[in-house]
Amino acid sequence: MDKEMIGIIREVLKEELEPIKKDIQILKNDIKEIKRGQNEIKTIISELEPSNTNRHLELLNEIREVRRDLNTVEIVTSKNWNEIARLKAVK
Repeated sequence: MDKEMIGIIREVLKEELEPIKKDIQILKNDIKEIKRGQNEIKTIISELEPSNTNRHLELLNEIREVRRDLNTVEIVTSKNWNEIARLKAVK
């Protein structure tokens, strides 16, 4: 092949590859943007984890308190029923 033909082939290849190069650059930029977004999400999640843990512990303590209160109500109710039964028996 002569130099002129090689030059023509190079030009054609260059023209054909240009859109592909642009597409690759766009994809690279998109990947960078996705990575940036992932890092932001990781940061947000890592900041949320401790507060979620604290909130779960608070809820757990509240549930325990409600159970204790409910047990107290059951005990008092039981005592009241016993007293009512004694009063009925005295009549």
